[in-house]
Amino acid sequence: MQGWSAAEWDISRPTMMGFAPPPMGPAAGSLKVITTNLKLGYLRKNGVPYSENTFLTEYFTRTNESNGDSWLLLTTIVTDPRYLATDFLTSSHLKKEVDSSKWRPSTCRSR
Repeated sequence: MQGWSAAEWDISRPTMMGFAPPPMGPAAGSLKVITTNLKLGYLRKNGVPYSENTFLTEYFTRTNESNGDSWLLLTTIVTDPRYLATDFLTSSHLKKEVDSSKWRPSTCRSR
């Protein structure tokens, strides 16, 4: 249902608006994951459908900033020749916390 994925280390970093930050040391680059053979579904719960010919490309990029912050950037590109006139691109970013002081898991409760 989730398809088949293959990953490789991609040294050429994805760019937005023609700008790419310079590599940060020998581990620069992104983990590139391509997923095919997806079961048809929807891009969003109430949104555009995607077909079984869709393929998904994801780039996972970790950065270390000069102020000590560490970020995980996720760039997702959905390509579907049947339902999409152009690629559907989304980007998310997550900041690594320095410690677990903000982590307070609790038991899930149904309403």
